[in-house]
Amino acid sequence: VAILIITLPVLYEALRRKRMELFAVLYFLFAFKTFFSYTSLDYLMETIIIAVKTIMFPLMYLFFMEVKSETLLFIAKHYALAIILVFLPYHFGILEPFALGYNLDIYGLTGQYGLIGPFLSPHAASISLAFAMVVISSLINSENSKMTNTFYVLILLLGFYQLMLTYVRTGIAVYLASLAFLYLQNLNMKKILLIIMTIFVLVAGSIVLMENSKAVKMRFEDKNRYVKNQDVGLGSGRLDYWKAAVVNWAND
Repeated sequence: VAILIITLPVLYEALRRKRMELFAVLYFLFAFKTFFSYTSLDYLMETIIIAVKTIMFPLMYLFFMEVKSETLLFIAKHYALAIILVFLPYHFGILEPFALGYNLDIYGLTGQYGLIGPFLSPHAASISLAFAMVVISSLINSENSKMTNTFYVLILLLGFYQLMLTYVRTGIAVYLASLAFLYLQNLNMKKILLIIMTIFVLVAGSIVLMENSKAVKMRFEDKNRYVKNQDVGLGSGRLDYWKAAVVNWAND
């Protein structure tokens, strides 16, 4: 709530200058609609917290709109590098994580957990790595020296390796979707070659990891030691959860 109060002037300036993008408007409408349900009558404070959490993303976006692009690029680049590199001491056991990663017991690795690094949940680790990889991917271009691009590619491979070790598929989905958005803008022959090369590297890396780790293979094939053959498709069923949530809200 304190952060919301501090950032409200940003919202005021955006409205005054009419610099409000459609996605931000939709976020604000989504936050506003949370007050129109039966649960808001019984759990008002929880409803307010959910609404505040929802509008923080567009508010932060509007805040960074006022920052120079050079400064934003500097922050994004070094933050992305830091996110990927900070996992190394946790991977080698130099630092102890604050929480447990994805439980690998159902894949036959009793007492072992997925890589979580400095984060408090596997999904936070996975998604943060994915966005760091997106930033690094966007920095690779023909204007850089070969040394710089090689460095970025090595960082990407390290990030992808760590992303697989989180055993969370959400980060992979985030990275691939964001990568498609980056590459498919102003498509040309260079980008097509870059897409082919990226697909080759990711597929080859995935095959190597899955062939060398039964746990990785079981995880990404949606199998475990209790279920050998899945009749349902890959995924956690989130789309079904979201559909049910929309239906339930509409019924309220």
